[in-house]
Amino acid sequence: MLSRDLGYYDAMTYLKAHEDFPENPPNEKRMDMRNNYIGADIGQTQKANSELAMMCLRAAQGGKLALL
Repeated sequence: MLSRDLGYYDAMTYLKAHEDFPENPPNEKRMDMRNNYIGADIGQTQKANSELAMMCLRAAQGGKLALL
């Protein structure tokens, strides 16, 4: 939704800043950033919230999202 509402680059700037803190374990940061990129790509479709949620769910069920 951030990508849809703010635009891809502004959303990624915000999400990257959210992950940049010294105590953030590197493996968690990698996972979150990968998932943020996928979510931002999905958000660019400009669909309604419910459709975006379903697309994210399908990405998770399809193994596209990183997990620890």
